Amino acid sequence: MAVIRLEVEVDSEVYPELYARLRAIGRVEAREERLRQLAASGLVWEAVRMHGPAATALSPPPPAKRARARPPEAQAVPVLVDVVAPPDEAPALPPPLQTEVRAPGPRSARLKRMLDRGLFKNG
Repeated sequence: MAVIRLEVEVDSEVYPELYARLRAIGRVEAREERLRQLAASGLVWEAVRMHGPAATALSPPPPAKRARARPPEAQAVPVLVDVVAPPDEAPALPPPLQTEVRAPGPRSARLKRMLDRGLFKNG
């Protein structure tokens, strides 16, 4: 069996959620297994992104079975009708919200780091 050994560094400042979740797994073996699961699911998502949902579809049936298969017969589809009587009076509207307009608070340290690294530039 071929094996690829990787050493992965997860920066707690760049990926705080991922770092916290992986750090919460006490046993090293369990942490390594979780990383393998995340990598495998990431490969599936990448295949779907590149090739569409057909990338995960099962293989088509053999040609002999496909030739004998009949298309399903059309059946009468029931039509659902919902009759609602109009209300006598229009419903009362809730009172307008009484809120104060405040200036936004200071940016978080994580957003500042992302801004410094150029993650918000479109082009």
